[in-house]
Amino acid sequence: NKRALYKFYKKNPWGLDVEEMLEQDTKCKFDHGLHYLQVTPDDSSTYTVGVVPAAAFKHLDNVGNSDDELSEEGSSPGIW
Repeated sequence: NKRALYKFYKKNPWGLDVEEMLEQDTKCKFDHGLHYLQVTPDDSSTYTVGVVPAAAFKHLDNVGNSDDELSEEGSSPGIW
């Protein structure tokens, strides 16, 4: 999910730039439809961003937002 990658790499709580985040030991996992990214930089707390697929919410009427509707600053090749 492009929005999760944007949130994880660009809007991290430490204000690290994308290159610094890419240097971290990041866990990327898919578990029962949940996609999550997690990192714990040295001497810091754990930061996790998770995404539940829209299919999990098909019982709701307003599901179907596209990545374009959620984009804040466009995209950057190789990241999102």
